[in-house]
Amino acid sequence: MAVESKCNEQNSDELEGIPEPEKKRRRSETLERSKKIHGNKESAINGMWHTLAKNSTKPQFKSIITSSAAVKQLLPILAKEERLRFEESEQNYLDSMTVLYNKGIISRDKYISDAQVIKSRPNSPKLIPYNKLVKYIEEKVESIPITELSCISGVQRDLKNLLLNLAQMHLKCIPEKITWYTEPGVFHYSYGADGAPMSKSTEATSFLIGCLNLQDFVQSCDHNYFLLGGYTKEGCIAFMNVLKELAVDMQTVEAMEFRIDGFEHTVKFVFSEFLSDMKFLSHASGQLNNASRFPSPFGNVELDEIGDISLLSKKFGEGEHWEPWDPDEIEQVVKSVKKFKQSLKPTLKEKTKRKKVLDYMAEVLQTRQEEMPYLGAYCQFRRPDPLHIRNICCQSFHGLVLDNVYKNTDDEILKEFDGDVDKMDDCPLKRHLLTLKEMKANLLYRKIVQWLQNSKAGKFEYRFNGETSQKVISNYHLITPDIKNPQYRAGIAHLGHLLRDISKEISLVKVDDSYVEDLERKCRSYYILKSLLTESVKLSDWTLAYPLPYHAKQVYEVYGTGYGLISMQGREAKHQRIKGYIQHTRRDKSTWSKVSKHEHIGTIYLPQANPDMKFFRVPKSRISERFVPELKPNQCVCGNMKMDGQCLVCTSPLMHEIKESIRLLKLTPTAKANMK
Repeated sequence: MAVESKCNEQNSDELEGIPEPEKKRRRSETLERSKKIHGNKESAINGMWHTLAKNSTKPQFKSIITSSAAVKQLLPILAKEERLRFEESEQNYLDSMTVLYNKGIISRDKYISDAQVIKSRPNSPKLIPYNKLVKYIEEKVESIPITELSCISGVQRDLKNLLLNLAQMHLKCIPEKITWYTEPGVFHYSYGADGAPMSKSTEATSFLIGCLNLQDFVQSCDHNYFLLGGYTKEGCIAFMNVLKELAVDMQTVEAMEFRIDGFEHTVKFVFSEFLSDMKFLSHASGQLNNASRFPSPFGNVELDEIGDISLLSKKFGEGEHWEPWDPDEIEQVVKSVKKFKQSLKPTLKEKTKRKKVLDYMAEVLQTRQEEMPYLGAYCQFRRPDPLHIRNICCQSFHGLVLDNVYKNTDDEILKEFDGDVDKMDDCPLKRHLLTLKEMKANLLYRKIVQWLQNSKAGKFEYRFNGETSQKVISNYHLITPDIKNPQYRAGIAHLGHLLRDISKEISLVKVDDSYVEDLERKCRSYYILKSLLTESVKLSDWTLAYPLPYHAKQVYEVYGTGYGLISMQGREAKHQRIKGYIQHTRRDKSTWSKVSKHEHIGTIYLPQANPDMKFFRVPKSRISERFVPELKPNQCVCGNMKMDGQCLVCTSPLMHEIKESIRLLKLTPTAKANMK
């Protein structure tokens, strides 16, 4: 009886238990019989492979292939050929561009370094050499229509071209992520500018737009787009004149309708929300700055009304004590200001003229409107920016805590401080610094240490960014215990609790019906409590308490979303990215043209050409979630741990007095007595 053919487990090219002459005879007979069925030798081998692939079981086929010595010898050759083929493919050029434009653009040296790391990995395809990739980009990526600005060193992209590119990309790549607010095909855009230092002596201003229909991406840096920019301060009159021309372009585009292949509806573009900090909003609106008698671009509050506890019961809105500025009155007011300026004697000094104009505006006209808005009617769509207001309020909150622990630290300890916190004697300030270090608020920690070492520095000043605000306010319960007075400590703790919850809610996009009412209640409580506890109430606090809830209600009514829809979170990050573009671009007359091209490649060209870059991946962590971390077992919503199922902070008599003071709009007798 013939011995059955069985492959060797270590090498499937050989049969087990069969002499070599017998193996040779069987191979010869198998091939001859296959030739009779399929034709010549080549056809016979093809037929046998087809039979093996189709008739063997998966485990059997896998065992034969993986243990074959011939296959093992061939695989490296095939892999090398495939790798070399891929290295010259279009996909590798796109992958290399994706590495180059990683979160903006990386330097030439960084790209070469990354390429060396990838090259060192076994069987990994090499990136395209840097110079070759740059040449490919210049040849492959079409030039985009831009205009060199004559009044400043900068450029402007063609508005219509940019909007159509964005609409085509969004409809092609993420149609399921688009929310239509009024009717299908209507894209709503936010717009606004901000200035940022590029170096010690250079400042640049960029004007960005963002698509409000993309609710999952409105707070993303990648989905705020560069429209125009240049080397100039944000309040520069030359830049303001550029905005005049831009307003005309915006009006022209809004009046047009477009058709996009594959989309059944007519496409329209609407500029709905003017988003910038209060400084730029005032400049662009032709208004005075926030040092004027009427400091707010959002309403007619007077400077000495802010923090006035006799006005805590007042409201904001049409017909209320504080009202939004009426856009219908702008033209008449500006004419009156102009007429008054012309009536002044030419012999007066400029300083005297300016004072008379400001007095006339404040006392007679009761306005801050001096010029016609540079962005025309689009200035009336301005709203308080939740990002800047949150950062300023968090900075102010920390200032209250720092002032208290500093005043309650012995002068001798402060005099002997040499920069080493660990060597300090135990005191409120040392505990505060160690808590900041534990919270990983490292930059704030270092700034305070530097300030303490400079005895002539005066009041501590440090501008909070989003990261510092989040770390401080989400851990407010860790820094307030170092406040000495128990009643004041309870008040500041509740202030931090309110500000933490507000910081979360003004970052939300998806909300329910109770959102507006809850937000207004918390904002008002925050303002009332801060007015009762301190004398350092600022314009940002008033804005948070009055105009912001008013505008949050409007945003909810128009878009059905939370106030986070109009956050400048992504815009702030985009300004840093533009700074990176400039740093990695040769400084010459074409700098801003190259910035515009880099921006186009990173945000429009690559996302469509290389879907693998995951440009449209929805962020796992929402900004709002970072302010109120998930509670631990037995942890109170205020952040403190419960004892026997009860929070000793929230249920304390001191906290009861604080909440009762908010309700009464004045400190209770007990709270007032305990503050001393």
